[in-house]
Amino acid sequence: MSTELMVNKPSPIVLEKSIALFDRNTDVEKTIKSLEAGNQVLLTGFYNNGLMLTKALQLHLSKKMKNKSFIDQGSFRSAFQKLSNLILIEIEEHKINLKKAPAVGWFEKLYPDNKKFTLSFPQVQGLNSAWQWYKNGITIPVLRNKIHPYYGTYFPTRFDHLILFDNWLKRYTGPKKSA
Repeated sequence: MSTELMVNKPSPIVLEKSIALFDRNTDVEKTIKSLEAGNQVLLTGFYNNGLMLTKALQLHLSKKMKNKSFIDQGSFRSAFQKLSNLILIEIEEHKINLKKAPAVGWFEKLYPDNKKFTLSFPQVQGLNSAWQWYKNGITIPVLRNKIHPYYGTYFPTRFDHLILFDNWLKRYTGPKKSA
């Protein structure tokens, strides 16, 4: 039996043969129509171009979809997820191949042998957030220390139940052999 740790990391994406490029001078509406047709778009220039395009995509979908009921909101999220995952970023030498992009240490740790590959913009955003949590740590009040969660590790984002349990445990006088 293998004891090697398997990390559920985003798989690199194979680029289509002819792929549209997007930068700050590209027609946003035309790009959104291309995404809606199922075409991949590769970000170029600045990292901020991805933020601009996803914001424009959200605005476009909010005008197009009702987004009033719970089902409408689910449809909106599903459409946004499908289309935003067609927005791609190249990673080269473990760095995002865009100007003013964040440094994401997971690229080197999770893809040590992959010098050039492509991920979707939302995947890169998720890896960046996870890297910040790992690097800077997350304060969990009842632990009174920071934890540094490795990529893919669940950690709570709300602590009310932990605080409640901590307060109860402080007053509990019975045996504390198991939890």
